[in-house]
Amino acid sequence: MRDHFNLTDSQMSWVNKIFLTTSDSDRKFFEQLRDDGSVRYYSLNEKGITAAINYKGLRHAEKNSELALWVAIISIAITAIGLGLAWQQINLSEIQNVPQQIDQARAVQFCKENPTSQESGLFEVATGNPAPCSEVLQNYGGSASIWARVRDLF
Repeated sequence: MRDHFNLTDSQMSWVNKIFLTTSDSDRKFFEQLRDDGSVRYYSLNEKGITAAINYKGLRHAEKNSELALWVAIISIAITAIGLGLAWQQINLSEIQNVPQQIDQARAVQFCKENPTSQESGLFEVATGNPAPCSEVLQNYGGSASIWARVRDLF
């Protein structure tokens, strides 16, 4: 074998470690099947077959883990895009409510100046009738809302 493959001493030592064993309890992955003098025949033993199966299983697991990693990366990207769109929608909703808040602030100011007026400039949602100033002051002009009080604490 040394002459046929032009092996160095270190390469020949490696071949001997893999193929040749000194005892039956120290069996490697290959066993010598037969020796025809000039040609040696080797075969995989059960330890070698198990190692080959484990190696193929490892390759399959690596392939699946790489696929799972890509799925996770894509999921994170889609989630980030969704969060960005949700944030944008929240900002647009806040901007859309600004005119209503201005109208409410004007109505509250008007009602503070004219508490007995029957028309505040706001309308009841349920009926569509003009809301009297007494109701507007009760809903908006009194003490700060719960959220405003909590925000003021911090």
